[in-house]
Amino acid sequence: MKVIKPLFFRILAILLLVAQISFAANELEGLNAKAAAGDANAQFELGKIHEIGQKTERNVEEAFKWYLKAAQQGHAESEFKVGKCFFHGYGTAMDQNTGVQWFQVAAEKDHSQAIFQLARCYWLGQGVEKNHVEAVKWFEIAAKKGLSGAMFSLSQIYLEGDPSLRDPAKALQWQMENARAGDPYAQFLIAQMYETGEGMSKNLPEAKSWYQKSAEKDFKDSQIKLGEFYSKGYGMEQADLIEAYAWYNLAKPPLGKNQVIEDALKNLRPKMEKSQIAKADKRLESYRKQFGILDPALINDELPNPITLPN
Repeated sequence: MKVIKPLFFRILAILLLVAQISFAANELEGLNAKAAAGDANAQFELGKIHEIGQKTERNVEEAFKWYLKAAQQGHAESEFKVGKCFFHGYGTAMDQNTGVQWFQVAAEKDHSQAIFQLARCYWLGQGVEKNHVEAVKWFEIAAKKGLSGAMFSLSQIYLEGDPSLRDPAKALQWQMENARAGDPYAQFLIAQMYETGEGMSKNLPEAKSWYQKSAEKDFKDSQIKLGEFYSKGYGMEQADLIEAYAWYNLAKPPLGKNQVIEDALKNLRPKMEKSQIAKADKRLESYRKQFGILDPALINDELPNPITLPN
């Protein structure tokens, strides 16, 4: 039985693998038939399969062929894909002008990523004549659809772009919209503004709240600031060394050391009792699980050993 049992499971695993391969082949054959018959959705799916190498070998030329067939039938996602292929030279010769034309077609069908890419092209003058007014128009449309990159772009354009386009109120509006939508960098910037009083009234409790939101998304600069706020009692009734210790440790980078963090922890340890440090360590582990933050020590253990070159 000891010999038969492992053999049985090996045979079973082989049979399952053969069944999966057979199913994938049949599915791909069916998709090919639909695509060849002119089904735009099947053509798009077939393009995607060839693009990523799923169920078949990766072939960007074949992917482009099927995306183009679907795009020529008005399939919006395929129109965007064809735009990317031409713009970057994936599966076809690079032609940024043609790429932008396809972005425009998809954008006019309300395709979010196409709208954003079209805005970038107008701003940078890639594949189309540079036109910052037209770029802002498309960035606004993309931002209203919730694209974080568009919101950030608008905040920077209105703050530091062409003098004729600058509008500090609009810059703040889009930075705040981006922060409320959950972008950790935007949340960090809003927190900074509340902390320093630049661009809005100084409000340390509000700054702490935004640093907290950003820190929980594993934005390291916000974790450091949160550690500072807790250690000094900014925006709260009194300092909380346990929280400060936990957040500074969460902010540690996966590789190397951050001297700001090391110095802060060095200053904290003499002020804390052993029981407080133990409590902070438990809180640290709890936050890692709660926010899905990996332990840098575990990441380092998974990294391959460096190769030592001969002298």
